[in-house]
Amino acid sequence: MKTFNRILGLSLAAVALFASCTKETHTYEPGKPANSAKHDVYFAASNDATVVLSPSATSFTVTLERSSDNLDAIEVPVESWVSAEGLLEVPSKISFASGAATAELEVKVLDGLEMFTNYQANIKLAEEFTNPYLDNKNYPQYGFVFYKEDYEVVGVGEYEDLFWYEDSWEQPIEYSKILDQYRLSDVWTVGSGFTFKWDGESSKVTLPSAGIATGVYHPDYGYITATPVAAQTAYVAKYNAIQFMFKWTVSAGSFGDKPNILYLP
Repeated sequence: MKTFNRILGLSLAAVALFASCTKETHTYEPGKPANSAKHDVYFAASNDATVVLSPSATSFTVTLERSSDNLDAIEVPVESWVSAEGLLEVPSKISFASGAATAELEVKVLDGLEMFTNYQANIKLAEEFTNPYLDNKNYPQYGFVFYKEDYEVVGVGEYEDLFWYEDSWEQPIEYSKILDQYRLSDVWTVGSGFTFKWDGESSKVTLPSAGIATGVYHPDYGYITATPVAAQTAYVAKYNAIQFMFKWTVSAGSFGDKPNILYLP
């Protein structure tokens, strides 16, 4: 009997302990209502998703807009996130002057940025000054990629694709003094392109050895990759042109080697 009472007592104590451990108190804190002041502030569509900075850049601006329903002078709290410390200094608020439908947020560029390195950031407006429920493209936050580089357009050539498009078009030619190399951007599709090295005189032209994502989609075989063929890539003085030889491949195999040609200005 004593043994039974001892076991029963221990069981009741365990239940009481479990109940005391699992009991929690939750406090509900309602969020601030969106656009309660009827300002409808948002980031302008003109802000670029990629912010390219020169080596000497110390700041850049972000444009904000608001609806015309209420154009009182206001200060909107701002929150920000940056992928690493020591890169950007974002103000904690943005001011709209009375009657102004737009405002500029100046973001300072700090010394922590390394050249040719991509970083990410996000800037968010206080909810009570925004209306995220509208069926439009007025967004209460702005996410972007930013980096420093010294590429500049040094001329416009004619680019001829003898593989996929079998056509030619004007192609801006960019050059970086720091890297001492050229770049062709948005070649086959927006965002595609490649870099190359050339001394401006000799026939030797050097391309990266890795395959280049063209962004071109074959309806039967998927995305096409252009892998440089070094032995057949060269500057041809007779035509003042650079022949870029590529092996064109998909996951199922290769279409073979066919050139693209850049006729220099």
